[in-house]
Amino acid sequence: MAAFPSEEDQEALRLLIHGDQALQGGGFAFRDGEWIVLLSPVRGVATGRRPDEFRGYRIVWEDIGPVHGLGEKGQ
Repeated sequence: MAAFPSEEDQEALRLLIHGDQALQGGGFAFRDGEWIVLLSPVRGVATGRRPDEFRGYRIVWEDIGPVHGLGEKGQ
């Protein structure tokens, strides 16, 4: 199984999410045998360019509803 994302990767993702007002939240998720970055844009806010990779992790963009986790706004 793939290694859990490092503390440095987790912190970098937290900073990315908290620094981008177009993101509702997100975090790391394990899907289909790989760790991915799951990001959720804020509805109605332009996200500009949507990258497909973050620090070597594939990014999956989803409307995941209210987020409670690593990248939750307001923490």
